[in-house]
Amino acid sequence: MKPNAHWKTQFGDQFLKRGFKIVTDKVLKSPQSGSMYPYGFYFEKDLEIQKYYQNYFEENINRLENYPELLTDVKELFSAPDFHLKSKAVNILAIFKLYF
Repeated sequence: MKPNAHWKTQFGDQFLKRGFKIVTDKVLKSPQSGSMYPYGFYFEKDLEIQKYYQNYFEENINRLENYPELLTDVKELFSAPDFHLKSKAVNILAIFKLYF
């Protein structure tokens, strides 16, 4: 729908967008098809990216030795199958690498 009228943008935001998300996530079981951020899709398909994340995690996990609770949380995040949780763990390690 062209967003040239206020009712069209409200209708699109409230119904069409939600409907498309429900269809892609629940019915088709492919949430990456409805996402504007295809990082998870690329992560799943490319072994080089997976190896890079694994190596980065292994090389920098020792930076959290002084923070045992954070260490267990980051390990738990990285062991999750979801890409977004893995990237959060790597982001935490990158912050510690830069600032601590």
